[in-house]
Amino acid sequence: MDTKQLIESLIKDLYETKPLTDVFLKLQVIVFLLKNEQLTEWFNNENNGYDEDKGLPEYRILPVLYYARIVQDRGFGALIYDNHNLPIDLIKDKETQNSISDFKYRGPVSDITNLISNNNEETIPIAVPNTTRIISLFSQQLQGDCAIHSIWREIPKNAVQNIIAQIKSKLLQFLLEINDNLNLNISFTEMENKEKIEKALNQNITNNIFGNNNNVASGQNVEQNIHQSFVDYEKLKEYGVEEQHIAELKIIEKESNKGTLREKALSWFSKVSAAIAARGLYDKIPAIMECVKNLIN
Repeated sequence: MDTKQLIESLIKDLYETKPLTDVFLKLQVIVFLLKNEQLTEWFNNENNGYDEDKGLPEYRILPVLYYARIVQDRGFGALIYDNHNLPIDLIKDKETQNSISDFKYRGPVSDITNLISNNNEETIPIAVPNTTRIISLFSQQLQGDCAIHSIWREIPKNAVQNIIAQIKSKLLQFLLEINDNLNLNISFTEMENKEKIEKALNQNITNNIFGNNNNVASGQNVEQNIHQSFVDYEKLKEYGVEEQHIAELKIIEKESNKGTLREKALSWFSKVSAAIAARGLYDKIPAIMECVKNLIN
């Protein structure tokens, strides 16, 4: 199989939604042939996982929801509240809110695939780091007779699935472009091909996937970004989102409280993506997430 056949075979695998782990076995050969440092680094990070000192692509920074088991002392007995949602905005300090509101998924694509296939629920539980500190932060805003017995985080399964969808989508665009624009009969190291590879890589993988990795902002900046967020409702219609769901999102976007806005937008996305998936429009889910990411991030 020559280089062009290999690339076309990989494109076909992506179109046919082959498992990403299978795609990456073939992609490893392409990465070796292209000999591009940025692409090699991105492939190795995705294939092996990101080290703690590595910046993460935006699609790997996932929204989280906090839940707790709360015990309320009534004097004559205790009431137990299981699976009680703890809104992030219970914590008054905006910088602290931002520091605990995301989950940075650093695992390899094989782990992500296994996580999705082994979970049948709409959300996936994950451990809470520095549990004592987190409990203390949330406890400050609870009634005096209430105490947090245990606490955990959950991430929407759709958000994890979106990691796979984003990788496939951007990779497909990149491969289609180099397949159409490169002279595959000459070496990839020839200057003309090298420049085209760099351009296609920047347009379809490096810039579009990584974007702005500065995800820690002051409270003032976070609020400013929310007010300036823009949702392209016409695109949502094109992607198959129904009118009633669009109307709901317009109401949600007017929410001034960041924590409440984020939770409502996340709930909206989960509901809409389930409706979209039920109609077989799986490929539209990443684009819908892109439209509303300013409300969720």
